[in-house]
Amino acid sequence: MRVDPRLAAYILILIGLAAAGPAQVTAERDDATRDLSELITRLGDDDYTVRDLATRSILALGPDVVEMLRERLKSESDPEIHHRIQFILDNLVVPSHAVMVVRAALDSGLFSGDLITHVNARRVRNSAELRRLLNRDNAPLGAMCRVTGPEGPREIGPLRLTEIESAFDYVAPRGPLISRAVRLYADGFVERAYELLETIPSTIPDNELSPGLLARIAYTAGDAKRALALLAGHADAVQPGTDEWYSPSQLDLLGPGKAPFDLEWRMFSEGPEPAYASRSDPDLRVQRILVPARRYDAALLRAAQLWWTTFRPSIGADNAHTRTAGNQLAVIGWMLSEMGLRSECCRVVEPRSQILRSAPFGLRKWIRVDTDAWLPFFRGDEKAALDGFYVDAMNILQRPPPSDDRNIRIRNPHVAARLAFFLYQLPEDARVAEALRVVNFPSHPVLDEYVDWMLLSLHERNQTAIRRDLLAILPNLADAQIARYARDAAMLEYVQDDPDREVLAEARRRIGQSSRSDLWVAIVDAMQLLIDAHADAALRTLSPFRDEPEAAALLSTAEFLSAAPAAAANHRALGDARLAVRAGGSDRYWIILTRRRRLLLFDAQQSLLTAIDKPSEDWFPSPLTWPWIGREPASGRVWAYDRRRIVELTPEREQRMTLGVRSEDVSVFDRVLSRFFSQIADAIAAVPLSAGENGEFRRDEVLEHADYLADPDLPEIAIIQTLERDPRIVHVSLRGGPHLLIDTQSRRAWTSIWVRDQLALDAAPTFFAQAQPPATDAADPVVLLISDHGLIRFDAASETLSRIPLPGDDPFPPLIPESTPYVRQDPRFAYCAKLPHDGGQVYRLTPASGEIEATDMVNQALPEHYFDMRPRAAIRADLDQLLTDAGMPPLQPLIDDAADIVSRWSESR
Repeated sequence: MRVDPRLAAYILILIGLAAAGPAQVTAERDDATRDLSELITRLGDDDYTVRDLATRSILALGPDVVEMLRERLKSESDPEIHHRIQFILDNLVVPSHAVMVVRAALDSGLFSGDLITHVNARRVRNSAELRRLLNRDNAPLGAMCRVTGPEGPREIGPLRLTEIESAFDYVAPRGPLISRAVRLYADGFVERAYELLETIPSTIPDNELSPGLLARIAYTAGDAKRALALLAGHADAVQPGTDEWYSPSQLDLLGPGKAPFDLEWRMFSEGPEPAYASRSDPDLRVQRILVPARRYDAALLRAAQLWWTTFRPSIGADNAHTRTAGNQLAVIGWMLSEMGLRSECCRVVEPRSQILRSAPFGLRKWIRVDTDAWLPFFRGDEKAALDGFYVDAMNILQRPPPSDDRNIRIRNPHVAARLAFFLYQLPEDARVAEALRVVNFPSHPVLDEYVDWMLLSLHERNQTAIRRDLLAILPNLADAQIARYARDAAMLEYVQDDPDREVLAEARRRIGQSSRSDLWVAIVDAMQLLIDAHADAALRTLSPFRDEPEAAALLSTAEFLSAAPAAAANHRALGDARLAVRAGGSDRYWIILTRRRRLLLFDAQQSLLTAIDKPSEDWFPSPLTWPWIGREPASGRVWAYDRRRIVELTPEREQRMTLGVRSEDVSVFDRVLSRFFSQIADAIAAVPLSAGENGEFRRDEVLEHADYLADPDLPEIAIIQTLERDPRIVHVSLRGGPHLLIDTQSRRAWTSIWVRDQLALDAAPTFFAQAQPPATDAADPVVLLISDHGLIRFDAASETLSRIPLPGDDPFPPLIPESTPYVRQDPRFAYCAKLPHDGGQVYRLTPASGEIEATDMVNQALPEHYFDMRPRAAIRADLDQLLTDAGMPPLQPLIDDAADIVSRWSESR
């Protein structure tokens, strides 16, 4: 919520005056009057800068000077001063009639609840007048508008009418209350917004607050009965605009953000003639509700039903019918991707592509969410993977559609950028240079993603080509991206046999151009010093950053080389180690990374240097997995970071942990979780891994390159998430396994197994964590665990847990966080809900009192990461059950049948 700083300052002045004696108050008022009089005199100064500064200074004083300005205006004869006083009054005093902005384009500079008072210096009194003035003055560049908000008046523009998506009339005396309520709603305080609107004694006219917006506010505040009554007879309000899948509906446009899912669902589904079908889409609810609500399983089921019952029997009946048939397959593939089932998704790509290749569509391949090039790649045929993807991907990369182009749903440049991964598997192929010429220019929309996929493919056989092309790309990257990729270039140079000093210097220069660059400038400096055998200087360079996880491994290396154990002199390879990290609790064992990128174990006590097996066949110290070697300070346990693995290297340890992790999570794992490695390992050991097909790809499809994928036989980190309302708490979830809550300040951790034991539950709970806002920075965290064992309150200070019973027959049903969708900020309340397939009943908790009530709302959404937490084998089994219950084959046979049906139809053409 935006707070007016001038209002706060004015209140403080009033409090100060109230506390002062009468003589002091009189003296201070006299001083203020003299100061204002002097500022008013400056309004007529010959120097424009003086006049302008005086104008701004008076405006900053706020509404408390209005009466003095009005008195001066009556007697002022100087036309310039008179004009400027009138201008100031126009901006300090909100008129009785204006236009209230409810929804505007993100880059317009307007916010919900703002008031537009003037267009090109002409007073505007209502929304009809605003439209007329902007239509007249706006063509084609826009008009300047004077806008008043919590921070005071400001000029916006040039502003076009199309940038104001929803606006109502502002009419005193209701106007201030309504505009504040709209602002509260937009800022996440819907309960306060509704309470404020309820204080308005008379009925609010539709031109000041539409029934649709009032319905949205009422529903989100828990009054569904009133919301539905307000919308009765207006089912057409949920019909989309020009784009059936993505254009906002009228109900969306009536307020900030998105309309409540349940309101949309009811308006689409209820009534004698349900409104969810259209000429081009037999069920708009899939795209407009189920997908944004993350109901991916339900969306897949509905698309599969439409495919099986309507389109499969008569594919090819006509072009429109065939196009919609292809859309159903596309939705199935898309939802499989969202649930992490990439194997099944990739096998839907070709039948969808065969439909697109048929006339009149004229397109080659469906490149929307993934590529079927992975299938031959994991069979070990890198050339077939590239051959099958290159032409189609290049066609998109050469002419990428804009982000608002409908073709992006079929030809997505973000997916086409994955071509880099397959290209660099064959670094000598002429197509590597050809593709680089196409993408390597500053305005290419996916150049950064192209680099990411290039780096993901990094291994010993292609590292020379990748280093060369990364250096060629660096000058063309946007300023906001350059520091990150300059760091990548420095890391890649550091592990070369003969690092190039100029490359490191240029990387350092580019890093230094970014904000907060001191740490990485020091790291690059230390790299060069270590290469030059100046370990002492490297140690001094890194010492100020001793507490920074990103510098820890390099600092350890400088310490090792600066005061190497006596036995190190017996081994030449140790003299130019790129990394040296202690293993265990003493200085006996060290994990060494040599300049030739080999991993070694050095036993300083026995003077032994032995090779360590690489974490995987293609392991390479990649910029994506920095710092390459991690360490838990308390135990001394050490591990190597791989593309999709953490592989423990601790010597003399019988049970070494291997854990699945995405490369994009390596840095946060090292920064946040490395201190809790043993607790994570213990929690994993206590929860057996579920059986079945838990990989992204099925086991029989992965004959080569398994290190690029999540291993189905390993525990896998699903989420590492800082809690929004108390960032000192981190929630870690393993897919299908235990959860952890970590207090990064006290360095304590609690597992879901501990929760199970403390509450005597029959199983470790799966939960979503929601922190209650701390009263002070020093306050201990209180976290709500919204779990499959009901609602649990956790007080970190006393390490106590308590179950909060819900009203009704079952006090502890499975729960998830509620999403209407709406981001709630009011600390007075917390919300949870039953799963949509259990009815979606929403409950509101008042933490201060502990009271919980059932609201008049239904939650239609699943929370973010819901499917990430679940084992893929369980997701596959559930989908099979959903499909067979609906009279269709299980997932695998359904996809195989679709591929066969489409292939035979395509051949017949």
